[in-house]
Amino acid sequence: MKKLILILIIAVNLVLPAEYTMSGVLKSFYATETGRNHEFLIEYNRFQLKTEAYSENLHGLFVVDLLHDLINHKEVISLREAWVEYFGSSFSIKLGRQHVVWGKVDGYFVNDIVNPLDLSYFLLQDFDDIRTPVNILKGKIYKGNSSFEFIAIPEFKSSLIPTSGKWSIFSVQFPPMFQNFKILDIVPENNLNSVGVGGRFSAFLLGTDLSLIFLRKMEYTPVMRINMADSLIMKTYPWFTFYGLSFSRPLGTLVLRGEGGYYKQRYFTTVDLRPAKSPFYQFCIGFDYELLTNFNISMQYIEEGITDYSPKIIQNEKRRISTSFLNYKFAEETIKPGVILLYNLEDESFMSGLNLELDMVDNLNIVVGGFIFNGERDSFFGKFDSNDLLFLKVKYYF
Repeated sequence: MKKLILILIIAVNLVLPAEYTMSGVLKSFYATETGRNHEFLIEYNRFQLKTEAYSENLHGLFVVDLLHDLINHKEVISLREAWVEYFGSSFSIKLGRQHVVWGKVDGYFVNDIVNPLDLSYFLLQDFDDIRTPVNILKGKIYKGNSSFEFIAIPEFKSSLIPTSGKWSIFSVQFPPMFQNFKILDIVPENNLNSVGVGGRFSAFLLGTDLSLIFLRKMEYTPVMRINMADSLIMKTYPWFTFYGLSFSRPLGTLVLRGEGGYYKQRYFTTVDLRPAKSPFYQFCIGFDYELLTNFNISMQYIEEGITDYSPKIIQNEKRRISTSFLNYKFAEETIKPGVILLYNLEDESFMSGLNLELDMVDNLNIVVGGFIFNGERDSFFGKFDSNDLLFLKVKYYF
């Protein structure tokens, strides 16, 4: 796949009469806890250099990413995005490392499940940085107010989900008899047997944007499985099949939107490391309302649940989250204060934040603010109860 991308890049540069643009962004994200020690919880700089190439029927994008993460002690140089898209009169084909965004939810992932996630800092990074691009072949056919999009995913990459440290999302407590077992990550090989496939049909009908989604691929989050004979605890990535629906409809100054889906069969890690399987559902319903010219309210209700639940499953049977976003813009939209609240109705934990975004200088975006986490130690947001923080995000575009 990497060789194919390289061939496409050379073709765009050497064969086609293309127009080129180059731009970049320098992102800095610093967050310190509000407790006595004022320890840094997030501390990284990210430089992204973007080159775009255009011709009559082709569009190419190549993004080099340099990450210096002081908290996780890593320096990474990667080709974050690298794709070429061909446009015909009624179709397009896009090949390479890319994002595929099929969701409409703010602050959470429901139908947006094509790409793996980088949850190193929970949900605090920009979504473009949380969503990890992978090599994908995407085609799209247009006709009138409808389109059909299909994808093939030949590359497997697991999500980055910390199991230790300040931002540990979950950690499996192995029974005493398994403490000395070796942990083995069974990463699928990239071959024809591991290619994920999906499709989305979209149409504009009676004033409503509608989409139907199908996706079959391997889990990006590992399911733990025990192998007693070889004294192994294995990280496995089973297949799932997903059927989804999304819609969006404007009603004056209010936009009603929603999405949801059903997993025919999904595997879950259990306390005895013998995975349980069950159907799984998730959905979101919400709205955006422009109360005044510069004041916007967005609210959502999100629910997900395991249909055939077993007490041995480590994940909770159900999760119900409400989200609220309030945003105001003034001074010719150069000053934008905002409020965010994510509340888990099941365990009464929450994540709330205040931020002030400043766009008063050309090419420079500054956001300052803070987040508070609250709840029981084993609750969804309460696990980060000691991570209350103040943050600074700086982006310089050139």
